[in-house]
Amino acid sequence: MRQQFEQETSAMVKKLGDSEHQTMLVAMYEGTEKLLNRKVSDFAVMQYFEDLKFAAEDLRKQGMSGENYRNSLLQHSQKALNRMLATG
Repeated sequence: MRQQFEQETSAMVKKLGDSEHQTMLVAMYEGTEKLLNRKVSDFAVMQYFEDLKFAAEDLRKQGMSGENYRNSLLQHSQKALNRMLATG
């Protein structure tokens, strides 16, 4: 699933910028590490991926970049994971 996410989002580099795209991938890898050995449906993981892509684009549209972008996206990812694990 991770590799598929990477492949699907490679086209987003043009929209986000290289650094911001890398930040999104870092958030995805860190997030999915927290899901290992937990009972989480594939659907929930796919939802997390879609939410992460949307958040990445939204933050970029707001003009965020650099450290603010990184912190905001990682925080968004953490909140999404916490919600997923609380309901799962």
